[in-house]
Amino acid sequence: MKSILSLITLLLLYVSVHAQATTIVSDSLPISIDGITYGYTIRNVSTREVSGNNYSRYEVTLYAKNNTNCMRMFLYQQRSLFGTNATANDDIARFDCVNATGARLTSKSGTVNAMPFYTTGRARIKDCTDGKEKTQDIRVQIGFALKPNEVVTNNLIFITPLGEKPQIQVTPAFNPPSF
Repeated sequence: MKSILSLITLLLLYVSVHAQATTIVSDSLPISIDGITYGYTIRNVSTREVSGNNYSRYEVTLYAKNNTNCMRMFLYQQRSLFGTNATANDDIARFDCVNATGARLTSKSGTVNAMPFYTTGRARIKDCTDGKEKTQDIRVQIGFALKPNEVVTNNLIFITPLGEKPQIQVTPAFNPPSF
């Protein structure tokens, strides 16, 4: 029993240490973390009737901008608790609209994605015809990157209660190193 309790305690500690911070942003107050600014802009506001009630409809653009003169890389990493690689994911931040209804096939959340980043690696490959091994240069994706001053965006529509602006929280995927 004591070992199970210790295991649960260690698991909770691991999850809390690796949890990402969620921060509230507004259209007038983006946040900047490690040289990357996360925010959104409102492109259009209208009123829609949904199931007999009126709601505010917001067309927004989510964004992440690299404000540095350095490329920001998001390298693949193990994200699973049990040591296996999680599915490769190019999301660099997740935006959740707390007061969105999701009505009429609109969004409650969205992500912004970085472009793939590749490098050349050497691999020993067995030739199928003669069975001999040879060394070959291959192109391998090692993660995702934002170039200096690059902006990545995603356009979404949120429906909120009438008169309420979107209340959006952003969770960066992780803090990238500079190269």
